[in-house]
Amino acid sequence: MGSPLKTYWEVNVKEKDDWVLGVAKATANRKGPLAFSPSNGFWVIRLSNGQRLKAMEDKERVLDKGIPDKVGIYLDYQERKVTFFSAEEGSLIYSFTNGPSYQHDVRPLFSPWNNDADPITILPITAT
Repeated sequence: MGSPLKTYWEVNVKEKDDWVLGVAKATANRKGPLAFSPSNGFWVIRLSNGQRLKAMEDKERVLDKGIPDKVGIYLDYQERKVTFFSAEEGSLIYSFTNGPSYQHDVRPLFSPWNNDADPITILPITAT
């Protein structure tokens, strides 16, 4: 059986200064220097130095948004969208509209980037 057409994760990044969150094609190169962009199989946002939130499009885009403590990541294969939300506020952070299709084998990507000893926490989703 194939992947579900829609998937959602919530990740706690509170008090983290550097992170990368999103999805990557299973075939994306994850060794050596990483080139985060949709054309390289990555649909991710990144926080650098606790202050610069960026969407890693083929041309990096700085986002004028508050830094969230919890990020919701919504993958919709049918619409080919990867959307990021502030999980606490429910507000949109960024949406990639050129996301993977259901034919692509993708994996979640949750990285503390600077090898921080404190883990990024994937949160349980509770139905409301």
